[in-house]
Amino acid sequence: MFRMTRSHTLVATAALMFAMALPAAHAAGPMSTRAVAHAFVQDLATGHYARAEACFTPRMRRLAKPAKLRSLWQFLGRKFGAYEKIDGSDAVTVAGHPTIIVHTAFTRLTVGLEITFDAAHRIAGLHVVPVQPAP
Repeated sequence: MFRMTRSHTLVATAALMFAMALPAAHAAGPMSTRAVAHAFVQDLATGHYARAEACFTPRMRRLAKPAKLRSLWQFLGRKFGAYEKIDGSDAVTVAGHPTIIVHTAFTRLTVGLEITFDAAHRIAGLHVVPVQPAP
């Protein structure tokens, strides 16, 4: 029969603590602007407007409250049909700021959500833009 010694207990405890910390560290770690932009659109699509707003700079939080985000998403749905999926994205620079244009596919049209970031990877701007069709 195996008898657990003090050193085995310490190793097992350390391994367990490390394993438990991995998901939290991963979630708390910095996400790329593309990952933040995609998560933002997914939050809009699933009705998590307050969670979407949490990615904003303080100025954007004052300008685009969850109710305004809901109105924007509902407007896009009325205009372009039901949301289908994220159909890719482009990374560009707008006025010196990293920007991701998320190709947001609705049943009648794919539009771009141009999401501009500040240096801390917070959303500092949001615009609806046309998406160029793939060649």
